[in-house]
Amino acid sequence: MLKNLLSYGTDSIPSLMTHFCDKRKSSIYSDFQDFQLNRGEIAIIMADLIEGMPYFLVTGIQNCLLTFCPNSKNNIESYLSAIRRDDGESFNRKYDEWFNSKELKKEKEKLNFRNEFWNLIPKEMKINP
Repeated sequence: MLKNLLSYGTDSIPSLMTHFCDKRKSSIYSDFQDFQLNRGEIAIIMADLIEGMPYFLVTGIQNCLLTFCPNSKNNIESYLSAIRRDDGESFNRKYDEWFNSKELKKEKEKLNFRNEFWNLIPKEMKINP
């Protein structure tokens, strides 16, 4: 099911966002956080897998760099305790603002342009095919 949802890409994120504040327990345990995840946290993790989040912007916290904290997964799971502390409401609002921001749309347009341009270059001319 996860692969199926991920195949929809960013089109599935608005649906996932409706579940971010779902506090019902799941059967999934986070070894990293040492607690059982709720359904909202699973939706948050899935959204991060689909479209990497700017963690500081959506949580207000900047995690360690991987070179400084070698055991850090450095993904949204690292921030779930902080998201729980504010009951997820602040995260939900900040994520919604970021996801629907014009800035993100501009970045996606740039990326699409780069990908389209890259695809126009003949394979034999690419340095890193």
